[in-house]
Amino acid sequence: TRAPNMLGANVIVVCDVLNALGAGFSLKFIDLFLKVDYGVSPAGVFMVAFLQNILGAWLTPFAKKLLAGLKQEGYRAKLGVVFLWSLALLFLGLVCMPGMPLWVVIPSIVLMQSLNSCTKAFNRAQLINFLPREKIATYMTWDAMNKANQGGIAIFGAQVVAAAGYRGCFVGTFIILFIRMLIYLTFTLRKGTIYRGGYLRALEAQQLSEAAQPESSPTNDDLTSVENIKGYDDTDQESQMFQPAEALALASRKPAVREEGQLLELSPARLLSDVWEERPLSRRGSKL
Repeated sequence: TRAPNMLGANVIVVCDVLNALGAGFSLKFIDLFLKVDYGVSPAGVFMVAFLQNILGAWLTPFAKKLLAGLKQEGYRAKLGVVFLWSLALLFLGLVCMPGMPLWVVIPSIVLMQSLNSCTKAFNRAQLINFLPREKIATYMTWDAMNKANQGGIAIFGAQVVAAAGYRGCFVGTFIILFIRMLIYLTFTLRKGTIYRGGYLRALEAQQLSEAAQPESSPTNDDLTSVENIKGYDDTDQESQMFQPAEALALASRKPAVREEGQLLELSPARLLSDVWEERPLSRRGSKL
């Protein structure tokens, strides 16, 4: 069984609390923001909320594939969460800018909410894996407390709306969610690398095994195949390595005669007679 990771569990809970604070600070006022500043009808406001939920459910499988792909490549899957949260902050920054047209504000709101919600399943699974069994129920109670935090912080957000307007609340939410992303990124890179520990250990073991293997020496078959390579010159004649020894000796003493630029071919009978004539007299006399 995997050892509990209380640091990781506490980081996820803190990020959930910060998300609840950011949502309660200004995101509860998005409907009023659209109606007051842009004159969106109530039907249009509810359509935006509907699109948020639908797109969040549609993006969850893609977020799962993204995180699984990063893990398969050896990277930390939490980097995918940081990437999605960074995109959500980008769209929230567009909402914070004054004078943005409605056709930019509505897609930014929908994408910002959807990107924030599509990572909840992964963080929830990570929280369960990090905790021992006897503490899972205790940590799950933070979800109920986060709902209460949203209602309490909304009262403070209303005071900010009265003083700085809706975009002032959105800037406060941007700061809170940016702090959440920094905390999660610090936890992800706490070991100084973007790669998983299991991937690094497997890579190190593979390198050690490759270094420990001796270099392969050539076998007898390899040497024989190298020795038996036949060479050819420009006239497509065989190498002298594969000619009979006595024929080579005869060729060295009696060079071939050229007629009209071509070599004369010697018959086997003539070669044998020439070899017989060149033998010492003592050996021919002994045979007689």
